[in-house]
Amino acid sequence: MFSPSWLSFWEIAEGVGAIIVILGVVGEFVAEFTKFLNGNAAKKKFEKVSVLVLILGLVIELLAYSATSHISGVITAKLNKEAGDARKAAGDAIERANKLDLDRVGLEEKIEGLRKENLQLASELQKHMPRLFTEEKKNYAPILLGKYAGTKVAIRWVPQDPETDNFAHLLEDLLTSIGWKVAMDEGWTVKGAGVAISPSQFTDLSAAVTLEVFLNGCNFPAQYFGPHNGKWSDSTNADLLILVGFKGSKVTVSEGAGKM
Repeated sequence: MFSPSWLSFWEIAEGVGAIIVILGVVGEFVAEFTKFLNGNAAKKKFEKVSVLVLILGLVIELLAYSATSHISGVITAKLNKEAGDARKAAGDAIERANKLDLDRVGLEEKIEGLRKENLQLASELQKHMPRLFTEEKKNYAPILLGKYAGTKVAIRWVPQDPETDNFAHLLEDLLTSIGWKVAMDEGWTVKGAGVAISPSQFTDLSAAVTLEVFLNGCNFPAQYFGPHNGKWSDSTNADLLILVGFKGSKVTVSEGAGKM
């Protein structure tokens, strides 16, 4: 009877008790202050009945009030417990979310670290990878450079470096395949990095500039230099002199005093 499901019953009972109390008070008033009843015996009897009604109403009202108070306390305690459980659950959820966020940040930092390491590794590998012409660039060379077929070229390079020696001969093969006339003019004291291209003063500069564009498009740093006076000494009367230096990111190649 004192469970939360009985709350509505006790609220109604409390209202009924209040009504009974009012009836008892009205009865007392009629018995004491009105002439509705004739004779003292009738008034006293009516007064006693009103007192009993008043007492009954007070008992019902007090009992109902006690019951509703008890049930309200139980409900309040239950709601407080549920609210506490909800706050605890919310706190646990926030803590888990914070932990997941920290884990995510840690994972992102690891991924970023691995990405940087891979970029560094790729950069290091690129430094040690030999210079090679891809099939795409080989197919593109005749389109760009084929119109200069017949151009006489002398290639000088750093012979002490296997990678440079290999690239110089690959360049020879490529230019020869598109009709350029190439002479490997070895034995010169070439130093520095990249590829330098210089025409003689009697040569059409377009071939030198176009070759520079092609090599840079292959990610091989190359630079065109102004024409030199006369023909190249000890070469095969070439139109272009190409100096092939070490692999590098800038063109610093130059020619020494003469042949070794």
